[in-house]
Amino acid sequence: MSGSPGTGRGGEWIYLSRELLGDLLEVLDAEIAAARDDLRVSGRFAGRALTFFGAAASILIWLPAILGYVMIRVLAQWLPDWGAGLIVFAVFLVLVVVLGALGWNKTKRIENPVDTVTRRTRDHLAWWRSEVSLRPGPADAAEEAERGAG
Repeated sequence: MSGSPGTGRGGEWIYLSRELLGDLLEVLDAEIAAARDDLRVSGRFAGRALTFFGAAASILIWLPAILGYVMIRVLAQWLPDWGAGLIVFAVFLVLVVVLGALGWNKTKRIENPVDTVTRRTRDHLAWWRSEVSLRPGPADAAEEAERGAG
């Protein structure tokens, strides 16, 4: 092979290996660049989405106040303004107490992260010991005896 680089078959193999490695590195660089561009575009979309969510949250903060005002104005048709205000205040206070109690009850179900990891690790190790044990158990020994006899 007079036209091949290197000397003999060993030199050709080394040359081709280097070419292959160089091509693989170029492909890897191109993939990393493409992934970086995709992440940049996704980041822009995420930023815009967070802007819209922030705007929606800022409007949402004012809705209970507006609802309270409307409720007071409706009740003020039959009651004095201060009475309507007290009734709406009491309704909102009861709502806060009920929602707070429901939230407090849910906090009792929160598990300490250390306990969660410990429990899951213990369960995982127990499964490995029972299902993927490398030591043959009594059932495995009986199956091997049947195979040997059969």
